Amino acid sequence: RLYIEGLRAQEREIWLGGLSQLHSYVADMGRLHIRYKTATWLCGLIPSPFMRAPMPKPQQHEIDTLYRLLKNVGLPVIDIKETRLAA
Repeated sequence: RLYIEGLRAQEREIWLGGLSQLHSYVADMGRLHIRYKTATWLCGLIPSPFMRAPMPKPQQHEIDTLYRLLKNVGLPVIDIKETRLAA
């Protein structure tokens, strides 16, 4: 709460407008690396969301959730059709 109160109006709008939800979703310690790599791929910054073995592949519900959260924040994302190839 103290953190939010210290933000300027525009920063607070961005944080409360979806960035905090995206942060919370990615920050799940059990899936952190998979989710941040998947988000990076969804933004078109890397060619593949896959980690090296023995790390698991992203699950389709993670891809769908990250896609929605990234779009809600206003970040550019790859075409939705490309996301079906990953899980």
